[in-house]
Amino acid sequence: MSARRSVRPGSLSLVLGIAVSAVVVLPPSPAPAAPSPTDADELGTVLCSDGGITLALAADLTDATGTVTLADACSAVLDLNGRTVTVRNVVLGAGVDLTIRDGADGGTLVADATGANNVAGIQTAGATLRIESGTVTATGGRLGAGASGAGIGGVYDGAGDDEHGGTVIISGGTVTATGDSFAAGIGGSQDGDGGTVTISGGTVTATGGSGAAGAGIGGGYDGDGGDVTITGGTVTATAGGDPAEPIGRGAGTTSSSGSLTLGPREVDSTVGLVRTISFLPAPAAAAPSPVALSCAPVPMLIGSRVSCAVTGGDPGIDILWRAAYNPVFAEAGVTLDASGAGEFSFVVPRGALGAEVTVELVEWLAPVSLGVVGGPVPGSIPAGEGPVPEWSLVMLVLAGGL
Repeated sequence: MSARRSVRPGSLSLVLGIAVSAVVVLPPSPAPAAPSPTDADELGTVLCSDGGITLALAADLTDATGTVTLADACSAVLDLNGRTVTVRNVVLGAGVDLTIRDGADGGTLVADATGANNVAGIQTAGATLRIESGTVTATGGRLGAGASGAGIGGVYDGAGDDEHGGTVIISGGTVTATGDSFAAGIGGSQDGDGGTVTISGGTVTATGGSGAAGAGIGGGYDGDGGDVTITGGTVTATAGGDPAEPIGRGAGTTSSSGSLTLGPREVDSTVGLVRTISFLPAPAAAAPSPVALSCAPVPMLIGSRVSCAVTGGDPGIDILWRAAYNPVFAEAGVTLDASGAGEFSFVVPRGALGAEVTVELVEWLAPVSLGVVGGPVPGSIPAGEGPVPEWSLVMLVLAGGL
């Protein structure tokens, strides 16, 4: 005979398999009402008003030669709200924290710096960019033989720090980032390290610039790979050319690969300059079991046996039940069968006459009232059918309910 698991009050957390309560999560508060900006400069100003706000766009914005600049230390949320924003580039100042999301369907941000000298599509050096949803397309620019910018990341500035990638966190959406020569798709420009890149969801396509090649995700030419963590979503990273890496260092003689941390993945393949990584979708959370309890006969009489049935539980788990009229007069464990059902019974004691009896599945259901106990009072209660003595209950629990 297989061993049965036992339960006892105070240790039921070891065997719980059923949710006993639900946490109600309220939707986020609507963004403050604000006039929808009409050009790139105004968009940056509005986002950083009062130190940073959440702005839900009310209209499309097209300013193909404009720059959205967020002032230093601004913390803001841009909700595309199903709209399309088209600008030349976005510049995040030092200490800026910008979140991009799409509260509706179809929201798109296009930052295309093609043909502009030394301009990143979204410049993140010294700042933090978070992309939660929506479609974001960012393309770095280079003019002639000049320096170039990353799709998302740095721009070349010689002795400064603007060439580095900053912090980029992607948890959802569709992100396409393309660097020009010397620059990464996501990460550094020439001499720039990749910064910190964390991807936990979404679809990300990152392509480094060719010629003096940058990484797909990581360093620009002569730039180190930085710190890259990928634990979800689908990522396609393409180096601009040898010896740059799809994820890691850029070309050049002084760069190193940096660090790469990957979660358990379904696909991880490298073909030439292209590395593709994808993950299995996260399993859906199990719905709480609809545990139910029913008892009969009701109303109860002194000395009557009450039989109770548990249904809708998780198969094979142990549940502690308790009967009381204050005080508790019976409690023990019941093991549910393969269908998630189980039965138990108790005898109503003399002391319960005129009192309300309740039965509960401890940690699952609040006490369920079975009503007030009536008569007649029998001459005797069958041996072993009355209240369970405390010492007997302890032995019963330790024996696994046998």
